[in-house]
Formats: sequence, structure tokens, C-alpha cells
Amino acid sequence: ETSVTYTVENKGAFAVWDQTQYWVDAVWISKDQTFIKERATLVAMKVHVPIGPLQPGDRYSETVAFDLPPGISGDYKVFVFT
Repeated sequence: ETSVTYTVENKGAFAVWDQTQYWVDAVWISKDQTFIKERATLVAMKVHVPIGPLQPGDRYSETVAFDLPPGISGDYKVFVFT
């Protein structure tokens, strides 16, 4: 088992729509420097339920724990999509 801690920040000019009830953060690992979905492995998903709209500049951090796939070795990159 391992874990990843990541931070999401609203770098846009507008708040997230105030009727948004939740979204999902997806954590992937890959040996590639850039994300190629067909070559990456989805290892965790985290549902985020906001307290209110995520305003420009607002951020939140999450930690997800997951089991690495069997036989994994070497260096991997972590990609998080929200």
C-alpha cells in the first residue's frame, strides 16, 4: 500500500458553479513523462464534496491510499485529474 497527497487549485477566473454537488479526482500512475491514457493505470478515485463554490485561488488537499498493482517496479509518474 502507498499513498499520494495532492492539491487542487482553482486557477480560473470564475468560481465552480454553485450547484455542483461533487466531483471526482482520479489518480493514475504511468512510466511515461506525459499522460497517455492507454498506457496508464488508474489506481484511485476520490469523491470531493465541496462545502461551497471553489472560488478563484481556493484550493484543497487530499490524500488517497491504494495498493500498487502486482509486479510493479521502477519509477512512475503520478497524474491527478479532477
